[in-house]
Amino acid sequence: MKSPLPLVGALAALGLTSSMGATNILVDSGFEMSTANSQSNPVWNLEANQPDGTGFSAQYQDAGWASNPNGDPGVGLWLKAFEGAQAAGDALANATASQTVAVMGGLSYELSVWSKQEANYTAASTFFSVDFLDGSDNVLSMESSNIDSHPKDGSWQNYTLSTVAPAGATSAVVRVGMVDGMDAQANPQSAMFDDVELRAADAIPEPSVSLLGLLGASLLFRRRRS
Repeated sequence: MKSPLPLVGALAALGLTSSMGATNILVDSGFEMSTANSQSNPVWNLEANQPDGTGFSAQYQDAGWASNPNGDPGVGLWLKAFEGAQAAGDALANATASQTVAVMGGLSYELSVWSKQEANYTAASTFFSVDFLDGSDNVLSMESSNIDSHPKDGSWQNYTLSTVAPAGATSAVVRVGMVDGMDAQANPQSAMFDDVELRAADAIPEPSVSLLGLLGASLLFRRRRS
C-alpha cells in the first residue's frame, strides 16, 4: 500500500507553505574571516583611501572595542575618520565595505547593522545600503540609510532597513561605510560596524481554506484507491 503524501508535504510540493522565517544570506557577517588589522577579507571588498598617502581610512580591526555589541573578542570594521584632513592639502577619509549575494525578485529583505560612534567622530555621512541588480548587473533599485544622528557616546546601536527586491532582481550589493571623514583634533574619534546581516523573509502566501479542503479531499481519494 502506498502511503498518502502528508498534507505538509503536499503543500510544500505545491509551493504553498509559509514559515515567514528569515535567514541571513551574507557570508562572514561579523568580519571574522578578515586578516586582522588590514583591508583584506575573502568575501568583503573594502575600499579605503589613504588621505595623507600612508594611513588607511578603514581596516578590519581584531579588538573587543571594535567588535560586536557585547565587546567580546573578535573583528569589526574600524572607520578611521581622523585620517582625513590631518594637514593642509590632505584628502578627506572615505571607506566602503561591500558584499554581493544572490537574491530573488519579489521577496522582502531586511538589512540589519550594528554600529557605534565615539564622541568626536566627524564625517559627512555614515551609511548602510543595498542595491538590487538584474542578471546583467543593471541597478534596479537602491535603498540607503544614513546614521548621522547616531549617539556619539561609544554605544552600539542596531539599525535596520526593510525593502522588497524588484521583479527581475538576481543579486544584491550590500554596503557599509563612511563619507568624508576628518580629523577632529580630539580623541576618541572613530566609528565601527559589525554584525551586518541581510535577511530574506519567506514571502510565499498562506494557502486558502478552500485549497486546503481540496488537498484534503485529494489525499482521502488517494488513500481509498491505495
